[in-house]
Amino acid sequence: MSVSQYLLNSLTGGDVRVFAKTNLGPFIPVYTGSDENAPPSLLERLGVKSGLVIVNRRGETLYTIGEPAATDPIRSLIFWLIVALVLSILLRGIFK
Repeated sequence: MSVSQYLLNSLTGGDVRVFAKTNLGPFIPVYTGSDENAPPSLLERLGVKSGLVIVNRRGETLYTIGEPAATDPIRSLIFWLIVALVLSILLRGIFK
């Protein structure tokens, strides 16, 4: 088995889980693989759907993990407005 195939199997098989941990609370699941018994991840709770598409230089799809979701314009607009607001607050505090 190649290294890339092992990594793909680990990611899709639920062997790998990603958690965020701060001093403010317990572990927050960010990515839980495809394990149905795992608690919903932070992205799933926020309604973010994701998939991974691996393409070559010509743009041909080589491998797909999950179901790549279409862009939701409303969620996208809200997300980028929040990012812009946070950045403007940070930059205003730095350059004030």
